[in-house]
Amino acid sequence: MSNSLKTWRGVLFFSLLMLCLFGSAPIMAQQWIPPDDPDPEDIRDEADIDIEQGRLSLAAEKYLWYHHNALKYKPSLGGVRLSYALGDWRDLADKYPPALQDIRSVRDRAEESVRRNENDFSAFLDFVALNDVLRNDGRTIELFKWLDQNKRRFARTVFA
Repeated sequence: MSNSLKTWRGVLFFSLLMLCLFGSAPIMAQQWIPPDDPDPEDIRDEADIDIEQGRLSLAAEKYLWYHHNALKYKPSLGGVRLSYALGDWRDLADKYPPALQDIRSVRDRAEESVRRNENDFSAFLDFVALNDVLRNDGRTIELFKWLDQNKRRFARTVFA
């Protein structure tokens, strides 16, 4: 085998190896792991930076974490969690469809919890707020009608 053919094969092999090792890195999903002592406000700020820098998948993971965990660390974020944070999450979903699916899944689980559990006021509030950002108030009306027929006392509580 000639030296030029050996060199060409070596370059090809090296190029393929580099493509396999580094070329596929952006395709591989990033998995975000929260810090040991997370600050929900910092994580939401990081998600905003991730969006600015095009790391939409990473931002989506952080918004999902924020929605599920913010109140565990800072109960005072209840209002922000169901207003500004949901609005920002929805803005991300407009650019990144998997985030929209996350929002819908969280909404659907909140509805299941309301239907299954007695007096899950928190899940009801989540359901209403999530439907609001999803522009699907019809689902909220349907659930309220169901509550009025099946859990009348709870329906009165959430209506008040």
